[in-house]
Amino acid sequence: MSCTSSSHTPQSALSTPAPALTPPSVQDGLPLPSRYWAILAIALGITVSVLDGTITNVALPSIARDLNTSPATSIWIVNAYQLAITISLLSLSSLGDIWGYRRIYTIGLSLFIGTSLLCACSNSLPMLVISRTLQGFGAAAIASVNTALIRIIYPSRFLARGLGINALAKYEILTDISEGGIKELQQIEQVARVCYKSEDKITPDGESAKKLVSFLVKQGHEAMLEHSQLSVLFTCDRAIANELVRHRIASFAQESTRYCNYSKEKFGGELSFIRPFYIPNEPNENSINAASSTEEFIKLETDYQIHHAWYWACDDAEKSYKTLIANGLRPEQARCVLPLCLKTEIVVTANYREWRNIFKLRTPVAAHPQMRELMCPLLLEVQKKIPVVFDDIYTFWPADDQTRKGSMVK
Repeated sequence: MSCTSSSHTPQSALSTPAPALTPPSVQDGLPLPSRYWAILAIALGITVSVLDGTITNVALPSIARDLNTSPATSIWIVNAYQLAITISLLSLSSLGDIWGYRRIYTIGLSLFIGTSLLCACSNSLPMLVISRTLQGFGAAAIASVNTALIRIIYPSRFLARGLGINALAKYEILTDISEGGIKELQQIEQVARVCYKSEDKITPDGESAKKLVSFLVKQGHEAMLEHSQLSVLFTCDRAIANELVRHRIASFAQESTRYCNYSKEKFGGELSFIRPFYIPNEPNENSINAASSTEEFIKLETDYQIHHAWYWACDDAEKSYKTLIANGLRPEQARCVLPLCLKTEIVVTANYREWRNIFKLRTPVAAHPQMRELMCPLLLEVQKKIPVVFDDIYTFWPADDQTRKGSMVK
């Protein structure tokens, strides 16, 4: 992607050429129809290499009989192939970065075809095992660079189809709250009346509860609010989850990277990431054509560099994680390569007093920006559901007043 035309540049900026919007090291895809032929070649190569790892199992009894060997010994026909892939996959992937992905793929495919002919001509078990070992090295070369080749073949705007990315964090209130929060207020009232021994003032319509809880909040007697709690499910990145668990007077239940194997089908076989709001979208053709000054072109170039630096970091993390899992590491071991923007789910349960503290800390303009994305809308919602408890806390959202950084309490 580039923008070198000056037709959208004002006359005063013609002396300064607009910067080209091109990625530093990644070609933006192959043109059609070359793209289709390239992806077909990769698909066929990876298909036969994977198929050859399992199809031999069916023929093992016949092969053992033809080679006059025992079935137990013939298992090395399969083991040799799998071991060759396992010990060489990572090394060949690194060689692809050094020598070029196309060269490694071509060498691997040629080796795979040649050794397949050797396997067909083998007349003894040792010769067949050696041929299968070499065939495994060829299959490893094919598998090690196929993802990198897809990066080159497809335009970058299409690559996100293979990488799960949630653009926005979100929350869900799990606790059922009664209309106007009346039942919750009555629970607090019932506890608080014990202190004053004024149970006789309780009214069934909840009006006495509203007045008492409002009085408690204004007087700062918030200990009574600890007798009611709220559970919220947050979908966010792990950086925000790390911020949430710093609130110690709360209980947490979080999606575990120790037990969740993201290469499994239940997760779609891919990782999901939360794109922080400060990571810009990739500039598209419309935004490039609309640029009318050198400064706007520079801004688009900067956005492009930031977006792709973040995207490729996520893509590399996913590739590394899957490689570690494929080579026998458990999820709790492979998770060491996962970034902080990995999507997670975490349930936070806290009493009303602690939620008031969380909102006061996490909704001011000076608070963590991503945390405000979650907490400000959540505060506005709980204010509608239980106004007596939370309506004295306010936030500048969504129209932030960047000059106000003080107390959030009315």
